[in-house]
Amino acid sequence: MAALEAVILGEYPFEGVTVLAAAVVFGLFVAEAARAVAGEPGPALGIGCTAITLVAMVWSAWIATGHDLSFLGPAGWCAIPLAAVTAGLRTGLVRARPSRPGAGTPPPPAPAPSTEDFPA
Repeated sequence: MAALEAVILGEYPFEGVTVLAAAVVFGLFVAEAARAVAGEPGPALGIGCTAITLVAMVWSAWIATGHDLSFLGPAGWCAIPLAAVTAGLRTGLVRARPSRPGAGTPPPPAPAPSTEDFPA
């Protein structure tokens, strides 16, 4: 998925706001493809997606600049880590933690009423 995206994105100019928006979409596509295959997000999946997206974006920039990254502008350099961070966050590289112990657990069920509470 990432390789196909890199080849397609590499055919367009790697500059301006467009490349930043494309970077976010690129990262989300890689992340969603990985989550569709792997299922549950987690740190290992997040690290893998971050690395794959980073390499694919550099490859895309390399294609877009005619195989010379010295022609890559500031927006292009910002787009590369933006895509990688987007993919990593979407796949669980960093998980939100509860602010206090037990904050993410539901309360225990209420006790069932006894027959003594309701006289006949």
